[in-house]
Order: sequence, then C-alpha cells, then structure tokens
Amino acid sequence: MPELVALDLDGGRPFVDALVGVWERGDAVAVLDRRLPAPAAAELMAMLRPSAIIDSHGERRLPEGAGVEAGDALVVATSGSLGTRRAAVLTYAAVAASARATSQAVGVDPVRDIWLCCLPLAHIGGLSVVTRSLLSATPVVVLPSFDASVVEALGRRRKATHVSLVPTALGRLDPSVFTKIVLGGAAPPEALPPNVVTTYGMTETGSGVVYDGVPLEGVEVAFGSGG
Repeated sequence: MPELVALDLDGGRPFVDALVGVWERGDAVAVLDRRLPAPAAAELMAMLRPSAIIDSHGERRLPEGAGVEAGDALVVATSGSLGTRRAAVLTYAAVAASARATSQAVGVDPVRDIWLCCLPLAHIGGLSVVTRSLLSATPVVVLPSFDASVVEALGRRRKATHVSLVPTALGRLDPSVFTKIVLGGAAPPEALPPNVVTTYGMTETGSGVVYDGVPLEGVEVAFGSGG
C-alpha cells in the first residue's frame, strides 16, 4: 500500500527534491505548516497520520501510519473556513489536470518562463505552484517565505516571470516586473494591473478553477444560495 510522507521543510531546493523523491516511489505527500504552535501541529499530525516524516535531519518512520490509496499524490489540510479542518486528498491525475489547465490559462511557456513560489507550502496556493512546475517541466524558484524585496528583485532580474500572490502581498511590490501574477486567497482590490489574473478555487480543487471569472476547461460552475 502506498504511504503518506510528511514534509517538514522550509521552501527551497531540499523541499522540491524531497517531494520529487516521494512521488517517484509512488507515495503521497503532506506538507506540514511550520508556523503552527505545538498543540496545533500535534493535532494536524494526528489527523494526517503519516507513515514517515522528512525534515532537515532526513527521513524517519512513524508508528501507526494510515497509508493512502494508489494514485494519491497530495494530502492537504484545509483552512477550516467552513468549520473543522480536514484533509483533502488529491490524486496524481487531479494534480496533473490542474497543472495543465492553469498553465494554459496563464500562457506559461516552459522554455521561456519561470514560476516563483513565495506562498506557504502547507496550503494549496503555494504547493500548487511547485507541483504545476514539476508536472509541466517549467523551472521554479521556491522561497521559504514572502519577502517583498526579494520577490520584486527576482521579477526585475527576470529570474521569475510568473508568481502567485494574495492581495495583501500585491500591494507591497511593483507588479510590472512580472509577466503574469495569479491572485487569489481573498477578494481582490477593485483596480488591478493588466498582468494580474484573479482566481477562485479551493483546496479540494487543487488550485484555482475560475480565472478572471471564466471557468477553466472542463470546469462547471453553479450559483446558489447554499441553503
């Protein structure tokens, strides 16, 4: 049975290498939120029940791992905005479909473009930047956290062409240094630069599925009262 492996690493090349290594052996990945206080981190581990964990010291086995199903790629904890936090399972097929659709929607050229990941990797908004880069063979730069000066400098030097941001981060840098900015996670400001694409999605959808109000190919959207 495939296993679930928790990654307890800062953003950077070691994180990407660990993710690729787990995927290559057919296991699934759960990224731990390193910002959580100890009680919340323990609660998250109890919910995920990984069979192993990879941190800066290497990989070690954990007792009573729950395992995953064949084809599962990611297990991502939801934000809990609708109540209790829970684990959303994303298959390799779902992650690959999201990577293809998103890359097409924002016109990414794997030969010319470079993704920048500066959002938390424990959430789908950040993690999906890494996974779509891997699955579309597009170069990616992964930062341990958002630093406006570092992010802007990478864009200005063309060391990154595409980036995913939240609205609060957008206002802290010059957006014109990027070819395209994918904006999500909260309501966007009324006035947006022409290179910004607004998105809507959920953890369960593997990233944004509506771009500038238009559903991605294969996505159906229905409006209702929720009652």
